[in-house]
Amino acid sequence: MNSFLFSSDIKGFTYLKSTYQELLKRNHQTFILYSKTNHVVSNPKQHICDFNYDSNFDVDLTQGTYIETLGIFIDFIPDYLLVTRDKWPPEQYLIYEFKIKFPNCKIAFIELNTPLYQAIELKMEYLSRIKPPQNQIDIIFDHSEHCSQNRKIALQWEGWDKLVTVGNPSWDNTFDKIDLEKCYKKYNVDKNKTQLIFFSTINSSRNQVLKCLEYISKELDRNKYQLYFKPFPGEDLHPVFSKDYHPFIIPGLDGIIFDQEDLLPMSYICDYHIGLISSVNYGGIFYKKQIIDLNKVCEGMDNFINLDLFLSDELKEIESYTSAFWMKIHNLKNKQEFIELIGLDNIKTWGSKNQEWEEIISKHCHNFNFTMDFLKSPKKDSYKLIKYFDEFFDQKACNRIVTYMENYLD
Repeated sequence: MNSFLFSSDIKGFTYLKSTYQELLKRNHQTFILYSKTNHVVSNPKQHICDFNYDSNFDVDLTQGTYIETLGIFIDFIPDYLLVTRDKWPPEQYLIYEFKIKFPNCKIAFIELNTPLYQAIELKMEYLSRIKPPQNQIDIIFDHSEHCSQNRKIALQWEGWDKLVTVGNPSWDNTFDKIDLEKCYKKYNVDKNKTQLIFFSTINSSRNQVLKCLEYISKELDRNKYQLYFKPFPGEDLHPVFSKDYHPFIIPGLDGIIFDQEDLLPMSYICDYHIGLISSVNYGGIFYKKQIIDLNKVCEGMDNFINLDLFLSDELKEIESYTSAFWMKIHNLKNKQEFIELIGLDNIKTWGSKNQEWEEIISKHCHNFNFTMDFLKSPKKDSYKLIKYFDEFFDQKACNRIVTYMENYLD
């Protein structure tokens, strides 16, 4: 079995590396091209210097089939292209090109995100699954049955039979191999204090979330606590959000965790994890840390399905929360077509599902409040949420992925 693995940023690479190692272990001919930048390298052909490659066989990148998207040649016929992004360049272009140049090549896709709730944005994104080239993906590897059901509810699509639940491979075989001392030094962690990590968001609740961070930064007793901030990968370089950095708009933090590779050790070091619950919380839940959810105070899940918010086009900086953005993406003529595409009945269904999820969160996590009572309250068992993030939570997702790939070709 010949496989070509590709990732345009460090986050995607963390989801691929364990599968790459498993393919090598089973002696499959495997090539991986990856970037370890915190931002997506959207034009690899012009920035190939941002990429590394590894393989378990001799390759010659100067002859064979020319890959226009990447600006390199490959001298073997792949049975698989395995990627972790599908809706945007460069992976979108790569899927298209591989299907043309290697008609028998199967496209396998590992989901990056863990959709724990319903959102209009999700429906708009998933609509790409029924369009070329994304509709040419042969296998979709998902994290949990909860995630799978949320995707299916968001988009009624017959193609969901391509979806296979395997668990979350991002931290396979890494939880017991973390370099804590490196982060203790890098972020000046005081072992006599309690550490908090606050996660960013780039959705409609961003302003409210940053207000919560600003409040904590001012009010936290620094004789007892340290406060760290984790941006989205590449957020500080994003054309919309970079204005909030250099210097960061909120002073008084003990550190900003720009390096995605530091997420796992800092998830272990920090006892309190604060943010809108998402896939980034997997590590904290695995390590049985206290998860503090911002959804109620920031109206997160309400905003995610607030049709009026999208129709108003107020959040022009965050394009994916405007109807204008999605009308352009999906070639819609007017806002009425946008409403019909979403479906008013869907909004009601999504609201009910989100309410169920909020009740689950409240049972196993503390809700954020401005008195910061969560620092004094009895701990809640956030670990019981792990099954929503990873169906198996056994760090063997990569085994299931490779086994499925092998059997799919038989």
